[in-house]
Amino acid sequence: MDQFHNVTARRCLGCRAAADKLHHSSQPHCQLTPEEEGMPPLVGAELILTPVQLYRYLLRCCKQLPTGAMQQHYRHAIRQSYKSHADEDDPERIQMIIQRAIADANWILDKYTKKK
Repeated sequence: MDQFHNVTARRCLGCRAAADKLHHSSQPHCQLTPEEEGMPPLVGAELILTPVQLYRYLLRCCKQLPTGAMQQHYRHAIRQSYKSHADEDDPERIQMIIQRAIADANWILDKYTKKK
């Protein structure tokens, strides 16, 4: 994994230490197993590099939700979030947003697909 995993505000959520490459490469408790990392909701999540790619990916994820009302709700939330972050220009911040959005989409799809 090239990027830090589960990093919020430059802190490792695995151990709450300051996130840096040296720390993550040397700490076994920061390594995620495939089960912990989870599979992305749709194929191609690892290829997302731009906000537009993320936007389209998340809209495709919405199609997997069980009801039309849920799909409409999450499409609206995705659209609002995309608009609110449209002025973001820091590449590191954009990558953090992309990673978090993919993780959130995975969680939401897991939540509703396990209910069936």
